[in-house]
Amino acid sequence: MKPSKRLAAFTSVLRHRSNAMRAQMASEQRVLTDIEREMNDHVEAIARLREEQASSLTPSGPLHRGVLMRMRGKQAVGRFQIACHRLEIAELEARRSQSELSLSTAQRAAATLERRQRKHQMWMHRVRKHRLLQQESRTETDTMERIGYEFNR
Repeated sequence: MKPSKRLAAFTSVLRHRSNAMRAQMASEQRVLTDIEREMNDHVEAIARLREEQASSLTPSGPLHRGVLMRMRGKQAVGRFQIACHRLEIAELEARRSQSELSLSTAQRAAATLERRQRKHQMWMHRVRKHRLLQQESRTETDTMERIGYEFNR
């Protein structure tokens, strides 16, 4: 196989790898979007629970011990739910950081592959240009020899 054909095949492989990296980057971006959406849902749930605690669980007027205990229990349940949501947010932040790291790694790899691909394409372009110039020079030389040969006859 000619070196230029091998290089063309190699460039094709680089292009394929670059496309695969772009697909991986798109997948990571979708994962990041999903994580952000989940985190926003948890933040909204925490805000809703705090608002609910502030509005509905505030005692008004004379209350009996049983009613106070139920209210304290509901408040404890609300605080527990808030703590659970905060824990979920912390886990999502860890996943987000891992996903961002994976995305940045994929971006660097894709950029490297594209640089290599461009480098090889530019080299192939120079080689083709050089071959065309040599071919043109040979054609011109052959023509001049023919003219000189016919002139000497």
